[in-house]
Amino acid sequence: MNYRVGNIPPTIKQHYRLFHGTMNFKFSMREFEKLIPQLDKSIITVTAYVGERYLNLIEEGYSQAMVFSSRIKLEFLGSSPQIFKPGMPYKVYVAVFYQDGSALPPERLIKKKIEVTPTVEFRNGGSRRLNTRSEKMSSLNPGIWEIDIDLQAEFPSKETLRDIKMMTLESYYRDEVTSESARAQLRVYAAYSSTNRFLQVTTSTRTPKVGEYIIFHV
Repeated sequence: MNYRVGNIPPTIKQHYRLFHGTMNFKFSMREFEKLIPQLDKSIITVTAYVGERYLNLIEEGYSQAMVFSSRIKLEFLGSSPQIFKPGMPYKVYVAVFYQDGSALPPERLIKKKIEVTPTVEFRNGGSRRLNTRSEKMSSLNPGIWEIDIDLQAEFPSKETLRDIKMMTLESYYRDEVTSESARAQLRVYAAYSSTNRFLQVTTSTRTPKVGEYIIFHV
């Protein structure tokens, strides 16, 4: 393990007097928890010593594994912070998974929604918290939510849109099976243009393929 008491790491030993070719062994997590109360992100090293009685040879081998919490994690995909163009639709993706990056079982994701609350900050120092929205999970990518935000629908005035400095997105997910919950936050800054002119190119083609047409929207 990567946790030490002084210079000596805590250890658990098992001895087997005789085996034929292979040996199955196991350690319970309860045994490890007695040595280290907080196991999350701990590294466990398993070392095996095998002796040959006739030639008096001893071979050694080891393997390592990292322990992750079984709790869920919510995260915005892509870089952080991100950039958006005021007055144009903005799309962002949120994913839920275990702490080690593995996917949740499909039965825990059926009909699941996440709540997203945008907060807009203006260059003049003011801010406005928009209504919380519930988003459905992507049917093509289980565990991922696609969120579309159109600030032009929230702020019809062009002057107000130009005054937007940044936007903070707060997402919330609750697993009704285990009662676990997770939160994530993303800051999105408004792009700058001296002429207040922007160009945005998007595509509605979900699964592009080589040799086939792709649709772009300008």
